[in-house]
Amino acid sequence: MNYTKIPNEFIEWLCCQNFEAIDFRVLLFVYRKTIGWNKLSDKISISQFVTGTKGSRRAIINSIERLVLSNALVKEKNIGKTNTYRLVQGNALLLVQSTVRTSAFGGKKLVQGNAPTIYNTKDTIQKVFENKNYKLIGNTFKEVL
Repeated sequence: MNYTKIPNEFIEWLCCQNFEAIDFRVLLFVYRKTIGWNKLSDKISISQFVTGTKGSRRAIINSIERLVLSNALVKEKNIGKTNTYRLVQGNALLLVQSTVRTSAFGGKKLVQGNAPTIYNTKDTIQKVFENKNYKLIGNTFKEVL
Protein backbone atom coordinates (compact mmCIF):
# COMPACT_ATOMS: atom_id res chain seq x y z
CA MET A 1 0.00 0.00 0.00
CA ASN A 2 1.33 3.44 -0.95
CA TYR A 3 0.85 6.56 1.12
CA THR A 4 2.00 10.16 1.45
CA LYS A 5 3.08 11.49 4.84
CA ILE A 6 1.38 14.76 5.70
CA PRO A 7 2.91 16.73 8.57
CA ASN A 8 0.67 17.87 11.41
CA GLU A 9 1.66 21.49 10.71
CA PHE A 10 0.14 21.25 7.24
CA ILE A 11 -3.09 19.70 8.51
CA GLU A 12 -3.35 22.32 11.26
CA TRP A 13 -2.74 25.09 8.73
CA LEU A 14 -5.40 23.64 6.42
CA CYS A 15 -7.92 23.46 9.25
CA CYS A 16 -7.50 27.17 9.95
CA GLN A 17 -8.10 28.26 6.36
CA ASN A 18 -11.41 29.48 5.01
CA PHE A 19 -11.19 27.53 1.76
CA GLU A 20 -13.95 25.87 -0.20
CA ALA A 21 -14.01 22.05 -0.39
CA ILE A 22 -12.51 22.00 -3.89
CA ASP A 23 -9.63 24.18 -2.67
CA PHE A 24 -8.70 21.56 -0.07
CA ARG A 25 -8.81 18.85 -2.71
CA VAL A 26 -6.65 20.88 -5.11
CA LEU A 27 -4.07 21.63 -2.40
CA LEU A 28 -3.92 18.00 -1.30
CA PHE A 29 -3.61 16.90 -4.92
CA VAL A 30 -0.71 19.30 -5.51
CA TYR A 31 0.84 18.12 -2.24
CA ARG A 32 0.59 14.49 -3.41
CA LYS A 33 2.00 15.26 -6.87
CA THR A 34 4.91 17.27 -5.46
CA ILE A 35 5.95 16.53 -1.89
CA GLY A 36 4.50 13.03 -2.12
CA TRP A 37 6.96 12.28 -4.90
CA ASN A 38 9.86 14.20 -3.30
CA LYS A 39 9.50 17.07 -5.75
CA LEU A 40 8.95 20.72 -5.04
CA SER A 41 6.96 21.45 -8.17
CA ASP A 42 5.29 19.48 -10.93
CA LYS A 43 3.66 20.05 -14.28
CA ILE A 44 -0.01 19.27 -13.71
CA SER A 45 -2.64 19.56 -16.41
CA ILE A 46 -6.22 20.57 -15.71
CA SER A 47 -7.33 17.10 -16.83
CA GLN A 48 -5.06 15.59 -14.15
CA PHE A 49 -6.69 17.87 -11.57
CA VAL A 50 -10.13 16.76 -12.79
CA THR A 51 -9.19 13.08 -12.51
CA GLY A 52 -7.40 13.47 -9.18
CA THR A 53 -9.94 15.68 -7.40
CA LYS A 54 -13.20 14.67 -9.13
CA GLY A 55 -13.95 18.38 -9.49
CA SER A 56 -15.28 20.08 -12.60
CA ARG A 57 -12.89 21.85 -14.93
CA ARG A 58 -14.39 25.27 -14.10
CA ALA A 59 -14.34 24.63 -10.32
CA ILE A 60 -10.67 23.62 -10.48
CA ILE A 61 -9.66 26.65 -12.55
CA ASN A 62 -11.49 28.93 -10.07
CA SER A 63 -9.90 27.12 -7.14
CA ILE A 64 -6.39 27.49 -8.55
CA GLU A 65 -7.02 31.22 -9.03
CA ARG A 66 -8.22 31.56 -5.41
CA LEU A 67 -5.28 29.57 -4.04
CA VAL A 68 -2.78 31.63 -6.04
CA LEU A 69 -4.40 34.88 -4.83
CA SER A 70 -4.34 33.64 -1.23
CA ASN A 71 -0.62 32.79 -1.53
CA ALA A 72 -1.14 29.10 -0.86
CA LEU A 73 -0.16 27.92 -4.33
CA VAL A 74 2.25 29.08 -7.02
CA LYS A 75 1.31 28.62 -10.66
CA GLU A 76 4.09 29.02 -13.18
CA LYS A 77 2.63 29.53 -16.63
CA ASN A 78 4.32 27.66 -19.44
CA ILE A 79 3.10 29.08 -22.74
CA GLY A 80 1.80 26.27 -24.93
CA LYS A 81 2.71 23.67 -22.31
CA THR A 82 1.38 22.29 -19.05
CA ASN A 83 1.59 24.75 -16.14
CA THR A 84 3.85 24.00 -13.18
CA TYR A 85 2.46 24.13 -9.63
CA ARG A 86 4.06 24.16 -6.20
CA LEU A 87 3.09 24.94 -2.65
CA VAL A 88 4.21 28.30 -1.32
CA GLN A 89 7.29 28.30 0.85
CA GLY A 90 7.05 30.46 3.93
CA ASN A 91 3.66 31.60 5.20
CA ALA A 92 2.05 28.69 6.97
CA LEU A 93 3.62 26.13 4.66
CA LEU A 94 6.94 25.84 6.41
CA LEU A 95 6.30 22.12 6.27
CA VAL A 96 7.99 22.05 2.89
CA GLN A 97 11.21 23.28 4.48
CA SER A 98 10.97 20.75 7.28
CA THR A 99 9.87 17.69 5.34
CA VAL A 100 11.65 17.81 2.00
CA ARG A 101 15.06 16.43 2.78
CA THR A 102 15.94 15.14 -0.63
CA SER A 103 17.78 16.96 -3.34
CA ALA A 104 17.27 17.08 -7.06
CA PHE A 105 19.90 14.34 -7.44
CA GLY A 106 17.74 11.25 -7.56
CA GLY A 107 16.54 11.35 -3.98
CA LYS A 108 19.90 11.19 -2.19
CA LYS A 109 19.70 12.45 1.38
CA LEU A 110 21.36 15.71 2.30
CA VAL A 111 23.93 15.27 5.03
CA GLN A 112 24.00 18.67 6.72
CA GLY A 113 20.56 20.28 6.77
CA ASN A 114 17.86 20.78 4.23
CA ALA A 115 18.13 22.31 0.83
CA PRO A 116 16.23 25.57 0.39
CA THR A 117 12.98 24.62 -1.26
CA ILE A 118 12.34 27.44 -3.69
CA TYR A 119 13.00 26.33 -7.27
CA ASN A 120 15.17 23.39 -6.30
CA THR A 121 17.31 22.30 -9.18
CA LYS A 122 20.79 20.86 -9.15
CA ASP A 123 22.26 24.26 -10.03
CA THR A 124 20.34 26.35 -7.47
CA ILE A 125 20.92 23.90 -4.65
CA GLN A 126 24.62 23.77 -5.47
CA LYS A 127 24.93 27.58 -5.57
CA VAL A 128 23.15 28.11 -2.26
CA PHE A 129 25.18 25.52 -0.45
CA GLU A 130 28.47 26.70 -1.96
CA ASN A 131 27.70 30.21 -0.68
CA LYS A 132 27.13 28.83 2.83
CA ASN A 133 30.32 26.76 3.11
CA TYR A 134 28.71 23.59 1.81
CA LYS A 135 30.39 21.63 -0.94
CA LEU A 136 28.83 19.11 -3.28
CA ILE A 137 30.75 15.85 -2.81
CA GLY A 138 29.33 13.12 -4.98
CA ASN A 139 25.57 13.42 -4.61
CA THR A 140 25.50 14.88 -1.08
CA PHE A 141 26.32 18.23 0.44
CA LYS A 142 28.83 18.39 3.26
CA GLU A 143 29.73 21.40 5.36
CA VAL A 144 33.26 22.69 4.79
CA LEU A 145 34.75 24.15 7.95
